[in-house]
Amino acid sequence: MKKVVFALVVLGGFHHCLQAQDAPKSKVAAKKQQAKQSSKTAEDSINYDPNPFDISVESLPANYHGHSCADIVRPLGNIKLEKDEFESSKAFAERIEFVKDSPLYGKLKGTSTLAFSPARPLLLPKYDADTETMTVKIVSHGSQSVRIGESFYSSAPIIKDLSDSRSYVAENGYGKKIEVNSFTYLVCGITFSNVNSIAKSTHIPSDFSFKVAPELARDSKENIGILYITNLSAPYIVRYSEYMKATMDSPTEISMSGPSIVTTLSQVWVYNTKTGKIFAKEPL
Repeated sequence: MKKVVFALVVLGGFHHCLQAQDAPKSKVAAKKQQAKQSSKTAEDSINYDPNPFDISVESLPANYHGHSCADIVRPLGNIKLEKDEFESSKAFAERIEFVKDSPLYGKLKGTSTLAFSPARPLLLPKYDADTETMTVKIVSHGSQSVRIGESFYSSAPIIKDLSDSRSYVAENGYGKKIEVNSFTYLVCGITFSNVNSIAKSTHIPSDFSFKVAPELARDSKENIGILYITNLSAPYIVRYSEYMKATMDSPTEISMSGPSIVTTLSQVWVYNTKTGKIFAKEPL
C-alpha cells in the first residue's frame, strides 16, 4: 500500500512539473508585458477542419489540428442553454433539441462528428529500438472537476492562451518564504459527458503501444498528438476550471478557465501532427 501511495505522489508531482514546464520560462514581468501586447490567440495561426470528421480514415492531412474549439463555442454561446426555473426538464430538452441541426462553422452542424486536438498535450512518448515499439502515456487529459448538473466530469483544454502572469512571496506554516510565479490562462476546452470523474466507471484511453520503424520513430517522437473523437451533447456549453497550487518544491501556480464544449467521447487517437500518420485508435 505504501508503494502505491508513493507512486501516486510521484506521478502527481510529475504532472505538476509538466504543467509548470508549459508555463513561460523567462521572467514573469516580461511575459506579462508580452501577454498584454499580443492581440492574437493560439488559434489565429492554425487552419482548422471545416468538414465533419470521418472516423474511417486511415491517415490525416499533414499538420492536421482537428476542429476549432473557439469557432464552435461562438454560435453555441449565442443560444440560451440554461434551464429556466419555471421550465420542466422535458420542455428544456425539447427546446434545445434544435441545436443538433444548427450550423456551427464551415460544413459542421450539431450532429457532426467532431475531432479536437489539444495544442499542448501532457504525454510521454518512449521508444524501444530493440522491439521497434513506441509507447505513449497521456499523463493527464485535464480537469476532472467540470460540473454538469450535480456531477463532475473529465475535461480537456484544447487551446490555452496566457492572459496574465505575476510573482508574489508566499510563506508556509514554518515561516519559510518562497517567490511564487503565477500564470493565468484563458481556455477553450471540451468536457466529456460520458466520463464521470467521481464514479470513474469509464476511463479515457491513456496508454498506447504500437510498432514503428526506428527512422519513422525518430521523426515522429516530437510530433505526437492526441485526437479526441466526439459528438455534441446537451447542455452543449459549460465552464472549464482547473487550478494547480504552488508548493515549496514547485513554486508555480497555474489557473485555467474558460468555455468548454460538452461532448460524448467515442475514441482517442494518437497521430503524427506533422505528417498526419495515424498510429493508434482506441475506443472508449
